[in-house]
Amino acid sequence: MLWYHDPHGAVWLRWNENGGLLSPRLSWCPERQPGADDNACVLFAGHPAPHSWDVVDPLMYARAAKVAAQLGLPFG
Repeated sequence: MLWYHDPHGAVWLRWNENGGLLSPRLSWCPERQPGADDNACVLFAGHPAPHSWDVVDPLMYARAAKVAAQLGLPFG
């Protein structure tokens, strides 16, 4: 996502073999995580699988591990 637009969608930057391509505002994926407290998918409608709750962002994971280590907290 390039930037949050409104509750109905956001502007996304979609990559192709020649670089980035700015897309118009795309609606949010309507799916909710089964068994979760109304955890919505934060990707655009019609995105390729999987949904956002099944995607692990390695950079966010590494940052969380570093913060936990700095605070002396267990992580993982």
